[in-house]
Amino acid sequence: MSQNGWGVDSYTQRLTQENKMLGALRSARRVELVSKRRIIEDDTIPSDIPQRPLIDILTDVNQCDKGDERKLKDLLTEIGYFLSRYNNTCINANAIHNIAINIIPLLTQQNTSYEIIMQCLMVLTSITYLPYDIFKPLIPLGVFQVVMFYMKSSEIKIVAFAMIAIANAAVESVEVFDYVAQLGFMDIMKSYSTQIPSKLINAYTFAFKTVGIVMNQKKCRDMTTLCQLTPVAVFDIPENTYDESSSFVEDTLWGISFACDDQRCIEFYYQNNVFKRMLLLLRRKRVQIIRSIIAVYKKCLYNNPIICKHLIENRLLEYLSALLMLGEENITTDTLFLISNLVSEIDIYEMVVNSKIVDLVTNKYNSFSVINKREANYMFTNLLSVASDDCIMALVQNELFYSILASMVTQDVKTVRLLLYGIQKVILVGDSYKENGVNIIRDKLNEAGVVKLLEYYAFEINDLEVKKNAESVLVEYFDWNGINNTDLDLNF
Repeated sequence: MSQNGWGVDSYTQRLTQENKMLGALRSARRVELVSKRRIIEDDTIPSDIPQRPLIDILTDVNQCDKGDERKLKDLLTEIGYFLSRYNNTCINANAIHNIAINIIPLLTQQNTSYEIIMQCLMVLTSITYLPYDIFKPLIPLGVFQVVMFYMKSSEIKIVAFAMIAIANAAVESVEVFDYVAQLGFMDIMKSYSTQIPSKLINAYTFAFKTVGIVMNQKKCRDMTTLCQLTPVAVFDIPENTYDESSSFVEDTLWGISFACDDQRCIEFYYQNNVFKRMLLLLRRKRVQIIRSIIAVYKKCLYNNPIICKHLIENRLLEYLSALLMLGEENITTDTLFLISNLVSEIDIYEMVVNSKIVDLVTNKYNSFSVINKREANYMFTNLLSVASDDCIMALVQNELFYSILASMVTQDVKTVRLLLYGIQKVILVGDSYKENGVNIIRDKLNEAGVVKLLEYYAFEINDLEVKKNAESVLVEYFDWNGINNTDLDLNF
């Protein structure tokens, strides 16, 4: 069921907006990963040393005795230092062309040492970190064919730098992605996917996410190639064995989220227990990992009751309840978003209500921010639209529910229609469970201010159906006299 209202038109649009906001996060992760590798030895050149013109550095490279490895290494590192100042106006396509024609011979000649190969790949990684218009000269020079050769090296650290260099370039341009794919980039990745060496994990997962980003940009709906590259083994790596700043788990999760744009990938991950294994990662209490997992679940659970049941049976709702208790703003927003879609599934909502997570949301509602109150409003509106009488009776046992319902102000017409239907259902349940002939539930709604809410919808929303439905509920259940008494303090 689509979620409408509270400022957003549809579930799809909300996902689009979230993806745009998270684009900056993905870019930041890429910059962080690459920036750590721009210069292999940060202390080789002091930060306060004057920067030499690039032409002088390249002249020295060209004239350097290739047997003088120490001097050559220092010169290559100096190029890396030059490139690290990426705001420098001297860094342009012509400069990159000149750097490349001096590096290619070092990578293609026989007996080049490990250290020099590493430094050359470091320089190329720095170059592909730059915008496409600047590093474009690498393509006609055949640089990517050379780098691809080193992706097959027996030295894993060399493979890692080669993989990062190509992934950097691919994420900048769909054209580059298609080009390196034709060269066999993903075929080489696949050869590592089932058993990734520890020194390759960061590079591999970064490249995996990159493939997902570009496929998403290309609007590819056949993402099955991507799911075949999924490094699910990273989920089994103990948390205490990797650095706090490591992002390989998060990168893997983002790659999976992109693959889940294709229903075939969702089925692949379900059959291979990937979604179930992800649940255990929620224990790690890392904000970005948690948000990445929920990004996956938003896609795989939507209109997939079988997967919903599968994860609920494996304690999904317990994990979501724990996330709500963390009190972290963004995690709460994401969690409420997920719950609100779970309760809209006709075959699922009773499992959700019985888990007491809806009661938890009710109890915490007044402590939520405005944004998270709106997310909770989605949940209650969706739930009421499908809820049985028994489910509604469970909801109204919590006295806070009445005031929450009375506060649900929105200007989205579709949502108002759904909400009015839900309010009427609650009142009718009260008619079925009268005490001494009195509809206690209706009276509690009245005390909470639902009449003012209905008056607002009867007078302030410019839609004949909404006006008619709101007035009908007021007249039939609250002996309304037709006067607008609303003085709601609206907060959109």
